[in-house]
Amino acid sequence: MSKLATVVLFTPQIDRMKTFYGDQLGFPVRNDTPDWTEYDTEGATLALHRMPDPERRGVEFRLLVPDVEERMRELGQRGVRFAGNAQKIPGGQMAGLWDPEGTSVGLVSFVNGAPAGRGPRLATAIVNCRDLAGTKAFYRNVMGLHPTNDTAWWVEFDTGDTHLSLHPRMAAPGRDHHHGRPLTWSIELDDLIGWCDACRNRGVSFPTGPHDTPYGQMADVEDPDGNLFIVHEPMPEEERAEEIEDETPHAAPIRKPGTTRSRAVSRLAVKPEYHEPKSGARRRPSGTTQAVAKVRGAGPEGKRLEPKTTADEKKARVKPAIGRLKKKVVERKIEQKRATATASRGKVAKTKAGKPVRKSAGAGRRSRSI
Repeated sequence: MSKLATVVLFTPQIDRMKTFYGDQLGFPVRNDTPDWTEYDTEGATLALHRMPDPERRGVEFRLLVPDVEERMRELGQRGVRFAGNAQKIPGGQMAGLWDPEGTSVGLVSFVNGAPAGRGPRLATAIVNCRDLAGTKAFYRNVMGLHPTNDTAWWVEFDTGDTHLSLHPRMAAPGRDHHHGRPLTWSIELDDLIGWCDACRNRGVSFPTGPHDTPYGQMADVEDPDGNLFIVHEPMPEEERAEEIEDETPHAAPIRKPGTTRSRAVSRLAVKPEYHEPKSGARRRPSGTTQAVAKVRGAGPEGKRLEPKTTADEKKARVKPAIGRLKKKVVERKIEQKRATATASRGKVAKTKAGKPVRKSAGAGRRSRSI
């Protein structure tokens, strides 16, 4: 198992950073030189390193291994590229590499082992990833770290008292500003509010003040180099278990059941139906809103058939004529006209002038008397 031993801040303004972490935040100093300062933090050690080169500025975490050169040979066979050869440092050796996110990672070994701290506890080093799955595969499969917590939003590896964790990188509005930085870390305190009040009196401003979370109280701190980290007062174990049990996760992956040859089942809450029983009685049409049919050509003189009232149920059920029926009606009227004309042809008579006139009963009587 690789132990997370050190979190190193490379800075061009080491004097200003020393004032901030030592005088304003009150971290106890373990070792202080012009180019290197260590703070007496429990778990991993928080350290400052003078670095005028702008390409080397930023944050680096270092993993403790038994033998740096042997570990380099193992990782080199897995395709890991290192930043040069192993270098000597006070009390041991160190080698540098980069993970897929571009985070600087160091491998260190000490002759007398890593020193134990007595000050505030450096609890977690957090890598905010653009590609969480790829970075997780690197630390698990290549670096050989064992994940103890693996979810869609948080992956935590077993790296001793200080855990290495992965989280998606995002520009989080509100209180979670630290998720937008490549690497951050958390410091655990017993009295967060009291510590923040004392730091404010020494001129420290907090981007995010103390606030409650399901895991305890948290606040964000920004140092002069713009590094953002978390100060955290853990919740008691019994209260934390109850809080997590009641908490509804805001996001969770959907996976198929682990049973062999099982299907993915979507479990949905079905809304009950509230339908009133239908009555068997026939509903009477409304006298004001019932739509009635106005049959074209069925009224007097071929006009529309207007119902007497809109409540007349029989008129309301009359359907307008369709094309075939309308054609039959027209044909029937033509036949009636033809029959009438044929029947009237025998009643026509001609006068001397040749004009057709109708015979009358009086005219017949006069002609017979003559």
